[in-house]
Amino acid sequence: MPAVTLIASFPDFKRAIAQQKLTVVDWYAVWCGPCKAIAPRYDALAAKYPAAAFYKINVDDLPDVARQCSVSSMPTFHLYKASKLLATVVGANPSELERKIQQHIAPAAFEGTGRVLGSAPKSPTSPGSPTSPTVSSPTASTAASAGPATASAPTATAPAASGTSTSQSTLVWIAFLFLVVYWWMGQKNRVGSLDEYAGL
Repeated sequence: MPAVTLIASFPDFKRAIAQQKLTVVDWYAVWCGPCKAIAPRYDALAAKYPAAAFYKINVDDLPDVARQCSVSSMPTFHLYKASKLLATVVGANPSELERKIQQHIAPAAFEGTGRVLGSAPKSPTSPGSPTSPTVSSPTASTAASAGPATASAPTATAPAASGTSTSQSTLVWIAFLFLVVYWWMGQKNRVGSLDEYAGL
């Protein structure tokens, strides 16, 4: 199929613009100077954008079709997709024509039965993300609550242990002193008994 196809009948025109891909139609006349000037550029665009379909219609061959499509100046370029007119460029303006082609051909490049771009499934780690704080939060809370309790335990028991040790030491000293006094009294009584015995 050539890069640019000539449409010679109304049924051909209806079939051409009914395509799902972008269809560009060049309405021209053989006596039109600007039409002849832009023709090479139009052929170049057809070769540059193979994803689109490019056609030419001679308005003198199909005047009723041109009139039905409101074509009154040449050249006129119509961009169709699925029988819907998307854009119109009037005059030999190749840069504007290419801009319109780029604007409307881009969505077609991503059409198909596959997954739409940007709709990739979520990462396997995504479902776990919301639960991570749920799991770690109680742990952190437990650790935070356990920390002060653990730290305060020695503080609470330290004075009790110190007081017990002090009272035990005091009792030991009192008992020791009592024993010393008791021993001393026993010795004194013993010496007195010996003196009495010696006096006899």
